[in-house]
Amino acid sequence: MKDAQTLGIHSRRRNSLRGVPSERIRKARMFATLSRKLNRLADGFAIAREALHDLRGALGADAGLIMLRPPIDFLYMRHSACSEALHLLEVELREGTYPISDLLQPYEGCSVVYDAGLALIPLVWRGQIVGLLAFDLDGNKLAPFEESSLMFVVNHLSAVFGMRVSEVGPLVSTPKEMQNAAAVQQSFLPRVPEQSCGLAIATHTHSADFVGGDYFDLVLLDREKIGIVIADVEGKGVAAALFSNMLRSTVHFLTRETPSTAAVMGKVNAIFHREAGFARKLFSMFYAVFNTTQKTLMYSGSGHVRPIVIRAATNEVERLHSEGTLVGVAPGQQFCEKSLQLHEGDVIVFFTDGLTDRANTGGEPFGERRLIEILQERRKYSPEEILQEVLRTMSEFSTLQTEDDATILITKVL
Repeated sequence: MKDAQTLGIHSRRRNSLRGVPSERIRKARMFATLSRKLNRLADGFAIAREALHDLRGALGADAGLIMLRPPIDFLYMRHSACSEALHLLEVELREGTYPISDLLQPYEGCSVVYDAGLALIPLVWRGQIVGLLAFDLDGNKLAPFEESSLMFVVNHLSAVFGMRVSEVGPLVSTPKEMQNAAAVQQSFLPRVPEQSCGLAIATHTHSADFVGGDYFDLVLLDREKIGIVIADVEGKGVAAALFSNMLRSTVHFLTRETPSTAAVMGKVNAIFHREAGFARKLFSMFYAVFNTTQKTLMYSGSGHVRPIVIRAATNEVERLHSEGTLVGVAPGQQFCEKSLQLHEGDVIVFFTDGLTDRANTGGEPFGERRLIEILQERRKYSPEEILQEVLRTMSEFSTLQTEDDATILITKVL
């Protein structure tokens, strides 16, 4: 238990610490520090050892295990106490009797699977599981903020070991494996909140490949505020999907750390400046917070297509302007938070340019003008009815295969 005590965490105190803001910040910093440490290591065994050691302490786990699949093929376990559950898992992994492929299936919208008192986190690369992290939590579950912070490191490890496996022998993704990868990404999609958030919401996203780089989210910040996030990662396919998953983990933490949309955008930009440069991935992003009591929308953006507002009373069109270039271009980029007063029946639409850029056989794009006309004609309908009309009209406009990821969120003030 010495390592866990050094980090100020004890498994028996885990439940009392969760939910404390200072604890969330401390653990987020711990995960960020671990990610930087892993960047400096070159040896695969050293990366596995350090990741397992620090994650076990950060999560307050009694014991942990990390397994990498062939062709690297090594298993490393570290115990601070005897763990019968991990021992049984190790035996099954070595004998090949544990159904590890089942972990690719969506599990209640989470990336962490709980089984026999263990927390299991698959390391997924190009639709295949290249490794597995397992921690003995003595039957407990991680808090949501712990899961979201943990996934930042998990995405890092997946990329590191996935590329190492590819260097030794390419992983061939079968249609079934790619379908599984798409299912995993679908499990990350947000659910419309069951409780009233002051908005009626309808969403739709379509990937040009099995998986894509569009990212959108709905984050309940407190009883009066809901965060709306949409981003468009450069490119498409697996690489863009991995990057968007990293973005999701980062945003989930930052939106709970500060109420300011400008501050969130600034921190996202600072974090991903180095990452985007290294991975050669840039992205646009728009983040808004709706206050259900005041009916105000605070927002900031960076290089993203401007959301559309249709006023219920006048049918007038407004656009949500935001300054800034793509995220990751300039580390010191400044963001300005703007405010918009909304009223009952107003419609606010967030989308990526893949939606309006879809072209017909003559090469003509669907365009924003057609989208706005539908929104104005259907503004008195529910968001779901408006969405279905948009999709129907687009389907009639073009029968060609989509060449870019496309996402749309239609919201209406209640």
